[in-house]
Amino acid sequence: RVRGAARRLRPLSAPDDPTAATAHLSLTSGGQPAAITIQYALSRLWMSWGLKPSVMIGHTIGSFTAACLGGVFALEDALRLVVRRGQLL
Repeated sequence: RVRGAARRLRPLSAPDDPTAATAHLSLTSGGQPAAITIQYALSRLWMSWGLKPSVMIGHTIGSFTAACLGGVFALEDALRLVVRRGQLL
C-alpha cells in the first residue's frame, strides 16, 4: 500500500522540473496526499522498530493518518478521502 502511494510521489522527489514539483506540492491537492503518505510510512517504520502507540491523535491531515493507523479505514481509502478533500478546498 505504501509502495503504491510512494510510486505516485516519486516524480515529485526527483523531478525534471523542480519548480513544477514545488508548485504541485504547495497546492492542497498535491501537498496533503504527500503529507499523509510520509506520515503513514514514518509511523509504520517506527512500529516495525517496536514503537507501538497506545493512542493516536492527529490534526487536520494527521487525523486521517491516525485513523488509518488505528484501523478505522484502509490507506487506500484515506488517500482517496484526502485527495477529494484537497480538490474541494
